[in-house]
Amino acid sequence: MKASFEKLAWLFVPGDQGKRVGKALASDADAVIFDLEDGVAPEAKEAARETLREVAGAAGGSRAKLWLLRVNGVDSPFFAGDLALAVELGCDGVMLPKCEHRADLERARAHLPETMALVPLIESAAGVVRLAEIAGGDAHLPRAAFGSVDFALDLGVEWTPEGTERRFALERLALESRALGWLPPLGAVYPDVRDEAAFRREAETEKRLGFFGKMVIHPVQINWLREVYRASPEQLAWSRKVVEAYEAAGSGAVLLEGKLVDRPVYLRARRVGQDGN
Repeated sequence: MKASFEKLAWLFVPGDQGKRVGKALASDADAVIFDLEDGVAPEAKEAARETLREVAGAAGGSRAKLWLLRVNGVDSPFFAGDLALAVELGCDGVMLPKCEHRADLERARAHLPETMALVPLIESAAGVVRLAEIAGGDAHLPRAAFGSVDFALDLGVEWTPEGTERRFALERLALESRALGWLPPLGAVYPDVRDEAAFRREAETEKRLGFFGKMVIHPVQINWLREVYRASPEQLAWSRKVVEAYEAAGSGAVLLEGKLVDRPVYLRARRVGQDGN
């Protein structure tokens, strides 16, 4: 299951907007997150479920993307009904917002098949520092996701495009995820769909810190994200040189154009050559 969640572009779509749901399903996103939480007004929650039944349910048998349902929080009156809908639609997983305790996941698990994935959405200081506790050895938690806007709100600071207020949280989530044996965490949405340069800067930062992929809120951001993760021709050419030199030497290390190439450098180069990342 874990490998199937190693997707790059995760497109959010409000569950009550049928046309946008249809467009999301037809997009080139790798995963679609049907949103029943912040993207849907309280008075529209029930209508959103019906919309998803009609639009997503009709497409369920032929889908090629990963499907997740972002449900309302554990203390919401909509929680149990949302989880039932995830099962009804045959979603691949549930995204649990504002996750801070292991008990949050256990309450969700009680309504779901044992094998359905749960993705904790970390949106607070408590969620960041308790990630290992939240994990609890659960084999059906493939990765965590980060919510930067709510995280800034929890800290009582302004969300900034530069991301100073969330840098430490990103670093800790990447390290904790690796220590837990999870996939790299999933980057937060960037709320301004007009600012391509800022989106790219944030995605580059997340990538350098050990994240893989990002949640997006508009299809235009998908190509921006792919370009951030796509290796350049120069990187691919260098990687081929590294692999060839290391394998030809047959030893633990070799100098290539004045640079030391040892096993970690070789393994990284081989990975770049295989997946372009």
